[in-house]
Amino acid sequence: MSARPPLRRRLKDLEARLAAESPDRLPLLTAARDLDRALKRPGFLRPGESLATRAPWWPVITVLGTAGSGKSTFINRLIGAPVAGGEGSGFTLLAHGSAPPDPADPRLPPGLLEGEGGLRFAASDSDALKGMLLVDTPGFDGAHDAPPGLVEAVVEAADLVLVFFDACHPDPPAIRSTLHRLAPGCRSKVVCVLNKIDACATDDDVETLVGVWKEVLAQAGLVEGIYAVYDADAAGADAPLLADAERRARFAARCDAQFAEIRKRIDAVRDGRAEQIRTLLAGAAAAVDGEQVPLVRRALRRWRWRVLLADVLWIGLLAGLAAGAVHLAGRETLPPFVSWLVEGRVNWARGVPVRLVGAFAVVMALLVAGHLWLRAAAAQGIAAGLPEQAGEAGLDPRRAFRRATRVFRSLFRANPVGWGRGAARRVAKARESLVARA
Repeated sequence: MSARPPLRRRLKDLEARLAAESPDRLPLLTAARDLDRALKRPGFLRPGESLATRAPWWPVITVLGTAGSGKSTFINRLIGAPVAGGEGSGFTLLAHGSAPPDPADPRLPPGLLEGEGGLRFAASDSDALKGMLLVDTPGFDGAHDAPPGLVEAVVEAADLVLVFFDACHPDPPAIRSTLHRLAPGCRSKVVCVLNKIDACATDDDVETLVGVWKEVLAQAGLVEGIYAVYDADAAGADAPLLADAERRARFAARCDAQFAEIRKRIDAVRDGRAEQIRTLLAGAAAAVDGEQVPLVRRALRRWRWRVLLADVLWIGLLAGLAAGAVHLAGRETLPPFVSWLVEGRVNWARGVPVRLVGAFAVVMALLVAGHLWLRAAAAQGIAAGLPEQAGEAGLDPRRAFRRATRVFRSLFRANPVGWGRGAARRVAKARESLVARA
């Protein structure tokens, strides 16, 4: 699997993809870059990081279901074109374009690449795929063994999970086999589709059959988002529900309405992605000025007072050691020692008392070394109490604090590195532009 490209190239590729598929999201990328420039110098973001890479720009629709439940037929109808492979062909990620994406594609959220192999890529030039990714899966009725971690990865990365069942087989074991990998936290994004309803119901008992399914699915914790559909092109000619033209038209209208509801759910996920990214970026901008910078300022104040107190103690310790040495040697030895220091003059030093200068240098070296060690120890202790990731955007106040306590930075600087009126204005301007687009 290829490595992720450098940040500049990733952002350039992302910009090109957005321009081709979702130009309405391009201003959000501009806002993310503006925020990056304000956040990298203080250290809230690392050099190879960007807020743009923290945002999942393409929503993921995952299609699960039992074998033979009509997942691929549904996908073909959804995008208006046949998908190569079909039922049982494995895990396939489908994206818009003329060529399949690769693991470095900026449209892919990292979670999709965490499964242990088995995910192949495909592409279609259907406009229905613009601005989203679609994951087709093999049947999960016990006949296929999924690669370890892959089902969990495609479900966790998904914004919407469509779970297909053959309506004629409300078999609890098969349902449990399909649903047991859906974590409880994923249930809110699950939509259940009862497919092939034409093959096992008449016009009078459709609601009864759907009711049976609702009871079975409720036992698995799924009580909302249940749809009953069939595909007219794939329907059998002897289906009881399609015995006459009037009944066929009535039921086709019903199923078309159900299919339209499913598409509406998909479109809502796709169309709502820009708002989610805007919320993420606006939240990061608000958190920097309102939470993270004040947090680092407070940490710097604590650090400053700890270092000053420690310096006083260190100077007191050195003075105490010097006084103890004089006491042990006897006070009468002090005048001769001072005279020895002052009289140590040599011609090459132009009469400068080198012994006195040397003694002063030793004392200063002890003071400076102690000060540097103490400020580093104080910084390490305070940094341990700061989070490495804060908020949904994953800002790093610990790194910003460590950057503001480097060796050559003044102890009395109140702000993080590079944070001033200009940076604050840049963040405020980006936030205002994001709020204006809401």
